[in-house]
Amino acid sequence: VFKEFRVEEGNTHFKAVDGVLYSMDGTKFIAMPRGKTVTNSTYEILEGVTFMPELSFSRNPYIKTLILPDSYVIRQDVSLQVPEYRLASQTAAQDANINAGNSISTALYQYTGIVNYEVKETNKRYKSDRGIIYSKDMSKIIAIPTKYNQDIIIPEGVTTIEFYAFYN
Repeated sequence: VFKEFRVEEGNTHFKAVDGVLYSMDGTKFIAMPRGKTVTNSTYEILEGVTFMPELSFSRNPYIKTLILPDSYVIRQDVSLQVPEYRLASQTAAQDANINAGNSISTALYQYTGIVNYEVKETNKRYKSDRGIIYSKDMSKIIAIPTKYNQDIIIPEGVTTIEFYAFYN
């Protein structure tokens, strides 16, 4: 099973950090190898990442907790953030069989082992609680992992569940 990326010395487009593929400038998390294992089954994406392409964590069952960097913004309609996927409506996306969803749900999709999302206390946009991502003020549920395996208890003060918070 594929466990790590290696990037040839002098490559100006990509870098491998502990076997994980990133863009050279560190703004894009490109891919997690299918067989990559990490300490405590927890992986922290590098600070500076603002984009993760669809299926970038595809089929890695070993990572259970994903820690997002403060730089990452969860966009609620991935079809709007990638020009080649822009469509007029969700119905058009369904008709075209495109995996519309929020940007984290499509990066992880359903073929990962992720059961918990975490953000750091320094994150100005989000807060995590029991593996779920909320808005910083805890008024919105932003994202729930597709493999979430606990009861979902909606805290007092939550008034909105973002579109695609429950993916699949």
